[in-house]
Amino acid sequence: MNQKLFKKLIQELKIGNPHQELSESEWENWAKNEYAIYTNDDLKVVAVHCVYNEEDNIIKCLQNDLIIQDLDAIHILDGAWKEGGLNPTSTDKTFELVEEFKKKVDIPIYIDSHPKRDFWESEGQKRNYQLKQVEKLFPNQKVYAFVKDADEILLSNTGRISCWIKGSFSLWYPDVALLTAY
Repeated sequence: MNQKLFKKLIQELKIGNPHQELSESEWENWAKNEYAIYTNDDLKVVAVHCVYNEEDNIIKCLQNDLIIQDLDAIHILDGAWKEGGLNPTSTDKTFELVEEFKKKVDIPIYIDSHPKRDFWESEGQKRNYQLKQVEKLFPNQKVYAFVKDADEILLSNTGRISCWIKGSFSLWYPDVALLTAY
C-alpha cells in the first residue's frame, strides 16, 4: 500500500464526510476498505504536456495537475514543430518557472526536448515521442498518460477540487481512459 496515497485518502474521506465523528483508527480502517476503489498501485498516472513558450500558463497548469490525488509524475516536452515557432526550443521563462515549481512539490517532474535540439516535424511526432519517453520512465508498468496542453485546466462538473483516477479507470477501462480538459 502506497502510504502517501493512503494518507491522502484519509484526508479525502474526512473532507467528504465532515459530519462523521470517527476516531483516527476508524478513519484508517475506512480508508483501508476504500483503498482499492480509489487507487491501483500497479498503475502509473502521468500528466504529459507538450509546451513551447508557455510562461503565462505553465504554473497554473502544473498546479491544476496536482488535483489528481494519485498522480505519479509530470512529463513536459519542450519545442516547436516546423512552422510553429521561430526557435526549436522555448525562449521565454517557461523552464525557469518549472524548476522553481519542482522545488515546492513532492512529485517528480521530468523535462525533455527534441533529442537533436531541432524542430519537430509535426505536433503528432512531438506527442508520440513524448509518450514513448513516458513509457521508458516506467518500464514494464501500465501507464495512463493524461495529455493536457499548458493552457488547459481540469475541472470537475460536480465542483470537486480533487480527483482520483487509478481506481475507477483501471476497473472500468483497463486499457484506455479519456478525460476532457478545458
